[in-house]
Amino acid sequence: MVLSLGRFESLAMPRFFFHVRYANHAVVRDLQGIEFPDLVAAIIDAQIGIAETIEEKETAGEPVEMTAIEVCDESGKLLGTIPFSR
Repeated sequence: MVLSLGRFESLAMPRFFFHVRYANHAVVRDLQGIEFPDLVAAIIDAQIGIAETIEEKETAGEPVEMTAIEVCDESGKLLGTIPFSR
């Protein structure tokens, strides 16, 4: 059986990429990205990830060397920068 979504087949969610910037100016690029319904959802997910990372690092007594997450779209356009801070 083949299921067709008809006019809804082209309603794919946009993919966002989360590049991590470090204090030494290095950037680790996200090559896979994650689909979200919109930019707001992607930014909220990034903020939650930042809070969790800070918590894990502080609990382990490790320095937080990341300075920001850069949220980009599929074309590579920078949509926002979220700093690592409490």
